[in-house]
Amino acid sequence: MPSISNQNHGSSIPWLIYFFGSIGLFIFAIISFIVISKVLGVVALIAGIFFLSKAGFISLPFRRN
Repeated sequence: MPSISNQNHGSSIPWLIYFFGSIGLFIFAIISFIVISKVLGVVALIAGIFFLSKAGFISLPFRRN
């Protein structure tokens, strides 16, 4: 299991929940983009990217430390 330094120390939610939540959001984004609507897919994709940045896997350029 990789050790990931979490920047936001006030968060009590572990990064694992963010990780699996973002994977679920990416899968939901692909399915909803194809089946339901393009707008919902894009929104879910943005939410998945936000979840990954909260977990510390990726750093967004506009994020403040």
